[in-house]
Amino acid sequence: MCAAVSTRLKLTCQCCSQGKDKQRRDRADEVAKRLAGRPPRKNAKKIVGARCCAMTPPECCRSVLSDATIQAAHRLLRTALQDAVGVDNILVENVARNLRLSYRYRPKFQAWSASEARSFLRVADQHRLGALFTAALLLGLRRGEALGLVWVDVDLDRGVLRVRQALQRAGGVLRLGPVKSDGSARFVAMPAPCVEAFRRHRERQGAERIAAGAKWHDSGLVFTTPIGTAMEPANVNKIFAGLCTRSGVRRIRFHDLRHSCATLLYELGVPIENIQDVLGHSTPVITKLLYVDGTEKMQRAAADRLGSLFEGLDE
Repeated sequence: MCAAVSTRLKLTCQCCSQGKDKQRRDRADEVAKRLAGRPPRKNAKKIVGARCCAMTPPECCRSVLSDATIQAAHRLLRTALQDAVGVDNILVENVARNLRLSYRYRPKFQAWSASEARSFLRVADQHRLGALFTAALLLGLRRGEALGLVWVDVDLDRGVLRVRQALQRAGGVLRLGPVKSDGSARFVAMPAPCVEAFRRHRERQGAERIAAGAKWHDSGLVFTTPIGTAMEPANVNKIFAGLCTRSGVRRIRFHDLRHSCATLLYELGVPIENIQDVLGHSTPVITKLLYVDGTEKMQRAAADRLGSLFEGLDE
């Protein structure tokens, strides 16, 4: 039964089953009705409604669940059934324990080299949010963690910042909430270039506060819009993509700055346990498996060390 449910989850389009495209169409109709009769705004975007399932005829977009989501559902079901067996004595067997799910490994993403990271930071430093990208690359902060930073948690004299909350968009609203896990709440030491980037950012933000005047919102956040409000996470991704293009480096995801941080630390000889503390992981296994790439540089050094044991065999 569990295997059949897993197979069904893999094949069921969530857009069709949950009516997501119909909701898009209804929202578009509502906006079009509200704007009816008004002259179009300058640079107004076209209102897009149904794109797939709610079209006539319908076109399934195949928005199926990822393997990670199916695994999470399996873990939840397995735990619930185990309680029914061992705690409540409702069942005699946990059938979910015998189910082995097939899944694809998480794709590997190649981290930036040190030269790519330097090229990017030289260009990013000129942007008003340059310190945000510096923090993501040098400290391995997640996007939500960086956007959730407040000045009271940043000690530039000691070169330390505290990560204790994250900014996320949930239910259409930007909210400050807890970090991903208990281990993600942490203190992080800041290298000198990061401290200097934060000092410059504080000066820029002070100038923006003066320019905004009465429009300024005193949110206390480190990274804000020019009027002090919280940054939209999706806009940060767009800015990051533009800076990648301007600096001439490979375009990667924002989250891959975290991968790059871990890999560069590993290349410098920092132990996995220390990298784990920087990234806020609960175990070093996660750090090594998911965030540290086995770079060619490290592999070459290991191969050369092994080769030195067998030098002179032809003599």
